[in-house]
Amino acid sequence: MSYGGRGHYTEIEEQLVCANCGKKAGGYYETLLLPEGETYKGNSRVVSEKEHYADIGGTLLRLNRGTYRAFNYGQFCSTPCAVQFANAAVAIGFGYRPTR
Repeated sequence: MSYGGRGHYTEIEEQLVCANCGKKAGGYYETLLLPEGETYKGNSRVVSEKEHYADIGGTLLRLNRGTYRAFNYGQFCSTPCAVQFANAAVAIGFGYRPTR
């Protein structure tokens, strides 16, 4: 499974849970600017609609397909969670042991 870089998320089918704190991955949402007078005919669930009066006008849709965001840090929700997990593992005896 590939993970997106910071600020860019990968869409995945199953919800991940942080290996350290148990936080669940959030939903994967997309936005779509629908031109004025058109209706959305896609298969994603419309989460919210806002009238948007930029240059062309229209409606700003927030969509979800029932999928989730992958964490940016593998199986961890944040860098501090990954560090905390690693430190706890070393404290109970897991970790690098040099061979002589």
